[in-house]
Amino acid sequence: MWHATVGELLDAEFSRMVTQSSDPLAASLRNGAGQAAFLRMSYSSYTKVRGGHQHLTHEQARRIAESLRHDRPESEREDLLRSLLAAGMDVGELDEVLAGDGIVSDPLVSAQRMFRYLARPGGIVVVEYRDLPRARKRERFESLAEAAGEAVAAGLCFAMVQPFPRPPSDDESPPRMPPPLHDYLRTHRREVGESMNFIASAAAHALLRRGVDPAAAKAQVRSRIALFERAELAAGETIGWIGLQSRTFWVETAFEGLNKDYGWFEWVAGEPHDHFVRRSERNSEGSAVPAQFEPIINSWIESGRRSLFETPQCWAAAAARMCGAAEGCVVAPPRFRVVEWSG
Repeated sequence: MWHATVGELLDAEFSRMVTQSSDPLAASLRNGAGQAAFLRMSYSSYTKVRGGHQHLTHEQARRIAESLRHDRPESEREDLLRSLLAAGMDVGELDEVLAGDGIVSDPLVSAQRMFRYLARPGGIVVVEYRDLPRARKRERFESLAEAAGEAVAAGLCFAMVQPFPRPPSDDESPPRMPPPLHDYLRTHRREVGESMNFIASAAAHALLRRGVDPAAAKAQVRSRIALFERAELAAGETIGWIGLQSRTFWVETAFEGLNKDYGWFEWVAGEPHDHFVRRSERNSEGSAVPAQFEPIINSWIESGRRSLFETPQCWAAAAARMCGAAEGCVVAPPRFRVVEWSG
């Protein structure tokens, strides 16, 4: 599929502005120096970006789109943003966004950059919470939930997986798990659900700010975000050991005009700092990560990569096929239910 270059997109926008404006200063937009100044870029950086010699980041593309179409509807600014990204991104987009493999210096900044890049239709993030969510209200990483919500509002699909079963009742005798584990699982279940509601609410508010009708905003959010929650322990069933301090992110993209991409990341809580780590997808463990989320990813593909499910029956089928967390985290047979945002 053919796409205009960054330079061609910029030429068209500046030509429109010069033609439609009666301001004498608009004449300065006919040359590169004036255009660079208008976009608040150095002339050197501007010429490299428009010539395709410098990588165009998502932040730069959004700033350019907002400057060039500041007087146009939000939908037209988003259209230009997508066109600029399609023209300015090349192979290995996730590597570019996150500066390659390994531990990055600031996990919050890197995760926010990832969500800004994913803020468009054609992408999915599946997060398995093997520990408490970090993006919680009035907590240190609250802004991460807001970034995820903005991405969902722009078209990203976001599936959350809670892999641990609901703890037995308090009065069970004899208890099947130690009290600290029982209390932790109860807290974990509650906070993952609260995190889903927080992100979904942020997405809905972002859509409302763009002028989307409230009913339509709710429907869009419900089609793009949901929680796969592990069901209760069956009679006589016990929980195996669980690994803590990690949240696994599986990312896949099929953006228009760009090569398909994927990546495996982990958010690890540590002392004194957290880490957002790019993991290798080329070993056996990396191959197992997308395999366990295959029902969710297949449902997303079947919907045209625009929503997490095509029909409610697809949700039920995906939940029934979920193979559970990594081996050793939960016992078989795994059972999941889908929790949708109530709005």
